[in-house]
Amino acid sequence: MTGSTPGEDIAAGRAATQLGERLRSLRKKKVLTITQLSLYTGLSVGFLSNMENGISSPTVANLTKVCNALNVSILDVLGEGDALHEIVRDGEAEIIDVPESSMKMKIVDFGANHRAFSVITIEPHARRVDAVAMHPYDEAVYVMRGELAVTIEERRFELSRGDSLFIQANCGHTIENDGTDVSESIWFAVR
Repeated sequence: MTGSTPGEDIAAGRAATQLGERLRSLRKKKVLTITQLSLYTGLSVGFLSNMENGISSPTVANLTKVCNALNVSILDVLGEGDALHEIVRDGEAEIIDVPESSMKMKIVDFGANHRAFSVITIEPHARRVDAVAMHPYDEAVYVMRGELAVTIEERRFELSRGDSLFIQANCGHTIENDGTDVSESIWFAVR
C-alpha cells in the first residue's frame, strides 16, 4: 500500500504519460534515436523506453541527465506549453519528492515562455545526493527560511533567511542544508 488514493494514482499515471510524451517529442525534435540518448545519458534503452511510454517515472537525477542530453531545462519538460496561466492554485503545482536527499521541489509554471519558479524545501542536515545541477539558463535563489549552502563549481556560498544568490547558466551547482531547521528557498529561472 502506497498511502495514496486511487485518484492520486490515476493522476500520477497521467503525469508520467504526459512527461514521457514530452520527452519523446523533444528527443525526436533533436533527431536522436533512443539508443543515442542512452549513450549520452548512461541510462538503458529499456528504462528510457519505459519512461517515454509512461510506465516508469524518472528520478530528478535521471531527468536531469535526459534534459542535459537534450539541451533543455527541466522546466521545459515539466511545463505545459505556451498557454499563460494567470493563477496556479496550491494543488496544481508539480511536486517532486526526492526522499534520498530529504528534499521536495514545488514547481509553479505559468506557461507562456516558461515563466516559472520552484520552491525547494530541504530537511536539516540534508544534501542533494544526485547529479550536480546544471541548466542552460541563469537562476536566482532567495532563501525564505533557514539556511542554504550552494556550491557553484568550487565556490561555496552559505546563505541565510533573506539572502539571494545569482547562478550563471551552465555552471554546475549543488545545494545542501547544514542547519538545524528546515530550509525553504525560491528559485527563479532568469531568461
